[in-house]
Amino acid sequence: MRNRLYYGSAPLALAGTGLETEMTRHIVQKLSARLGLDMGGTVDLTATRVYYGEVRLPECEGVLANADMQVAHFLMPFAEPDLQRSAYGLTPHIGVAGHFQGELIRRLDPAIAALPSHYGFPISGETLRHRARAAVRGYVPDTFWLRRKARRFADPAFGRASVEGYRQARDRSRVLREGEEALRAYVPGFDLNAAVREAPAKATAVFLGAFLREFASGLAAD
Repeated sequence: MRNRLYYGSAPLALAGTGLETEMTRHIVQKLSARLGLDMGGTVDLTATRVYYGEVRLPECEGVLANADMQVAHFLMPFAEPDLQRSAYGLTPHIGVAGHFQGELIRRLDPAIAALPSHYGFPISGETLRHRARAAVRGYVPDTFWLRRKARRFADPAFGRASVEGYRQARDRSRVLREGEEALRAYVPGFDLNAAVREAPAKATAVFLGAFLREFASGLAAD
């Protein structure tokens, strides 16, 4: 979970809050109950696929796709819940890349398989480079990636440009400053400077700050 769900900056950003252990325990309990699986410790590829199919896809990418489809329609067949659930047992055959899915679509309809995917190549034309990268991400143990992240964040130069870019934007934007104040007030001890060292965490921190700026007065922590 620390590798797949948490940003690399999370241990540093949360260090002064005392929330990391409590938050991890809450997430594990919530996911285990929702998915009917033991999500504590290290989970296998099937459990990871179930998480992405039942939680991440509908509540993250699915929401974004719904908004995008108000502008332009695109195909998202593997987001269908019934298709997702029938595929969990096929995980050993599907693997970690997209060749299986692309070939399946090609056999059903070559014209659709020839359409461009959001990866930059046709649905049935997965590149060797993409397959190799997927294999590295999928089969190299999580401990390797966690150590790699720790080494990167131990370097003071890592993320310096991202932090400076955020500071410049904050100096120009009253909304950003007020969002930062709201975030610090709602999560005492949160290290925003650590969070903004990487782009994904920075975007989340800005969004959460903006959300709290608007709605903190109506939130109740239990």
